[in-house]
Amino acid sequence: MKSNFVSGYRTIVDFLLGAMLLSLVWSLRGQFGHLKGALIPGAAAAFLVVILHKEEIWRRSFGMAVILGSLGFALGGHFGYGRLIEKILVATNLIAVLPEFFHIFLIGALWGGLGMTFLALAVSEKPFLRPDLILLACMGIFWLIPLGPWHNGLYIIFLFGAGLLAIHIYNGLWKHSRIVTLYGAAGFFGFGAAFLTAVLLLHAGHHQRLPGAWPWWALRDQIIGLIGGGVIVAAVRMGQRVHLIPDRSGITSFSEKAGFIFWVGLIPLLNALNVLGYWSIEHAFLTVPEAIFAALLTALVLAAIAVGIARIKSETITGRGLDRIFYLLFIFFVWFLSLAAIFKQTAVFGWSRWEAAFTLFLILSFSLSVFLPFRIFRR
Repeated sequence: MKSNFVSGYRTIVDFLLGAMLLSLVWSLRGQFGHLKGALIPGAAAAFLVVILHKEEIWRRSFGMAVILGSLGFALGGHFGYGRLIEKILVATNLIAVLPEFFHIFLIGALWGGLGMTFLALAVSEKPFLRPDLILLACMGIFWLIPLGPWHNGLYIIFLFGAGLLAIHIYNGLWKHSRIVTLYGAAGFFGFGAAFLTAVLLLHAGHHQRLPGAWPWWALRDQIIGLIGGGVIVAAVRMGQRVHLIPDRSGITSFSEKAGFIFWVGLIPLLNALNVLGYWSIEHAFLTVPEAIFAALLTALVLAAIAVGIARIKSETITGRGLDRIFYLLFIFFVWFLSLAAIFKQTAVFGWSRWEAAFTLFLILSFSLSVFLPFRIFRR
């Protein structure tokens, strides 16, 4: 009886953590550039996957996981769906916009499928070999070169869908990784359902078919993240039942440190540059020299953090020491990006520009900062 209670409690804790984290980072994504912003949920998904496992090998596989997971989710930044949602919202007959709802499902499915498949390649129970790297490089060429002349919504869906299918055919015929299959399927169907659910709620609320005086249904990105976080936790739970463990051969001290630097160095820098560009180019809040100075200062601070990470002794990246590193870097990651997202708007337009999403950024960042130690230090 006690064992069942503890197991149920841990399940609730894990799903709550996943829901809060992805709800925060998916809405943060929307505050920055399409590709740069989409790096954020990819990094958070990798973080969530590794801390939900008690085996240290998962934490040590974070280096490649955060890089590939972030790049996989960033590919979804090519998908645009604002006009699609506008068309759905003005429709009074849902039957008339069924193709648009299917389109929304596909966008979410490919976004989550690509992100979770790339992440899974990094934490696969099979070694990451040269053919895997060649495949990803070929996919990059296949995806990115044709995007310039034909930047059409349906064409992009076909292009990325074909690439995702090719990766899973390769995995099914040659690599045989169950983690890649499990995480890829969870990302595809789970995030597809998340996008579809969020838009259905948005449509119902827009037409006053949902209860409540406060328009909670308008928090589309938070709803997508909440469901997506639950999907990732469910995928982890299924993998744990069959005892799937990442391959150790590609894990080195260099790969671990490179992942940390990518996580709290490169991703914050790229999104900080987005904020500075918004301030100086779009709104002339800063002069160009001031923006350049601020960019150099930001790069200098983040470079100092990267140097500090590079100088961490290898024996520290283990056990409780590794847990402490994860927690401290996570705190920096979520607070830096949350505050950057808030000041991006309020610095230009003042506090009158404050919105519900900003309040949620602070609430979720604080809640995760307090709540996470109870999960990350529990083995």
